[in-house]
Amino acid sequence: MISLGIPTGLHFLIGFVEKNLRSLLKGLYPEITPIYLNYSQLVSLLERVKELYQGQSFLTSFAIGREIETPKGIEIERIKLWRADAIKRLLEMAKEKRIWIEKLSFKVINKQRMVLLDTLITSRGISKLFYGNFTNYYNNVLKEASNLSLRLDKEYEKVRRRIVEKEVHFNPCTILYPKPFRIEHFKKIVSKLSSDYMISISYGGNPYFAVDLLDYYDGSSFGLTILGNKITISPMLKTTNPALWKLSGKIQDSLGGGEIVVTEIA
Repeated sequence: MISLGIPTGLHFLIGFVEKNLRSLLKGLYPEITPIYLNYSQLVSLLERVKELYQGQSFLTSFAIGREIETPKGIEIERIKLWRADAIKRLLEMAKEKRIWIEKLSFKVINKQRMVLLDTLITSRGISKLFYGNFTNYYNNVLKEASNLSLRLDKEYEKVRRRIVEKEVHFNPCTILYPKPFRIEHFKKIVSKLSSDYMISISYGGNPYFAVDLLDYYDGSSFGLTILGNKITISPMLKTTNPALWKLSGKIQDSLGGGEIVVTEIA
């Protein structure tokens, strides 16, 4: 089993007993923080792996959660997508509902119908190799996952607050979703963040929600607003990449994967 994380902006590979991995990484924060790959990033990773295994067949499955409305309120339904149209169905679903990918599993099969690789990767960057050559697995899966997260890490580097000629300039990070949020989602995100952040709610109504967050462990501070289908993370006095990975991961753990956009403001 492999976990991908970011120590001071770089990725590392570490072999571990799975049941202890999450608690260990949490204890090492902020020196090391796990990555978070949402549905679109995992699909991008899979497409890149397909390019590297050009000419081979893939058996792909996604274990996902999707938000549904029931008479009791909002609930998470867990389903599995597989077969040749799994990616298409996943992306179509993501346009209509908030979704979470728990894990991506795939097998690479050659023309002689022999399995070359059998592996999985989760949204938290934990990967398992069940069968196949480790060197190929490392080069074609792990390195590509690391490259993908490094690109996002560079984007997070832009999310900073600066003082230029006595004027405050900042570049926010937004997470876009397919549909507007409701008051139930505001309560859910406060509950999710309350253990790791000092939270000051400045506006908790609907449709606008605004809080200030202070990371207990890292000291980073953020303004977090939700309006319509957009979540905006604004950097404050101190902002670090590990803190952004952690916050964006917790938000998407709670409210589903979204499209991450970093806006550069002059």
